Amino acid sequence: AFVFLTPNVSGSNQNDLRINGSRSKQIEYFIDGVPVTTGYLHDVPPSVPSREAIAEFKVITNGLSAEYGRLSGGAVQVVSRSGTNQYHGSVYEFFRNDKLNASDWNSNRFGRPRGVFHDNVFGATFGGPIRIPKVYNGQDKTFFFLNYEGTRRRTGSNAALGSVPTDLERQGDFSQSLLDRGVPVQIFDPLTSRIEGARVRRDPFPANRVPQARFNPLAQIYMGFYPQANRAPLPGSNNESNFVGSVSNPADNNRWTGRLDQNWNSRHSTHGTVSYFDSISSNTRWYGPLHPVNVTTGQAYTISADHTVTLSPTTILNLRGGIVRAVSLRGNQVDADSSSWNLPREVLNLLGTNVNRVPNIGTRFTL
Repeated sequence: AFVFLTPNVSGSNQNDLRINGSRSKQIEYFIDGVPVTTGYLHDVPPSVPSREAIAEFKVITNGLSAEYGRLSGGAVQVVSRSGTNQYHGSVYEFFRNDKLNASDWNSNRFGRPRGVFHDNVFGATFGGPIRIPKVYNGQDKTFFFLNYEGTRRRTGSNAALGSVPTDLERQGDFSQSLLDRGVPVQIFDPLTSRIEGARVRRDPFPANRVPQARFNPLAQIYMGFYPQANRAPLPGSNNESNFVGSVSNPADNNRWTGRLDQNWNSRHSTHGTVSYFDSISSNTRWYGPLHPVNVTTGQAYTISADHTVTLSPTTILNLRGGIVRAVSLRGNQVDADSSSWNLPREVLNLLGTNVNRVPNIGTRFTL
């Protein structure tokens, strides 16, 4: 957010950052002098130092020297903290909690407690000289700095509305089912389909009831996973919004940063920085075990090394190198084991496993 305090910087968020009127995502980010953006979109990896591990932050908008490239507008330079001749450390936490919040309108409307909201950002720092008693004294020579920061976030609502089959519909009885504005449902038998002129016609099920002998075995299994209605439906409907549940979206991440500095002599100095980040986020199966939830995991690390040599009072040689890698995995999962469902072999081959993966069944109204 500090970057927006700089003149000639505009945009609405981190993904729409513009310097000197450049296009978005055309800015280079440097950590200890090493560019860390990846791809043609200049994506910034999540493995960047936390605020507590940053010693210097600078936005370069004009007059860029030859060392800056791969950009059309400007550069953002971040320098990590280093250790000193004295040991220093800190412990910190920032938190927000639903216990401090007022109840929201929807929770009051449905007479339910306010949804969960926990936002905890905590961490610690420690740095100083490296000393090994009777072996090595790093005073004025060797320094280290370490930082850990964790985030534990839970957001959700206790007023998520959904629609589930009624007790009669679970038995195949649609005689009381209604469409919008109270229009009765008419159920047709697909086995009676025939072509009459340019149209396909079907005969309705007698009394709007589907015989249980016609129930598909897999559909019966799926029906057992639907939750029961726990509230009255909306007016003019027999099942719309007849279920209210609780939703929670957990998101956790961990961020580690370490830096090592070595002053070899008056002419040579070296420092290296390693930052690591991992995360996992998902949401709640508030609609039942077969409710697919998205699970996203990520890992990233950034490594940089720098060596400076003073060749003469007017000449300095600086060598830098770095590695950036980010991996993200995303997929939908359910909470069920389909090994006893007698699924066709072709379906099992597509699923790849019986655990936490099942065929998707979609439903819709056809008039």
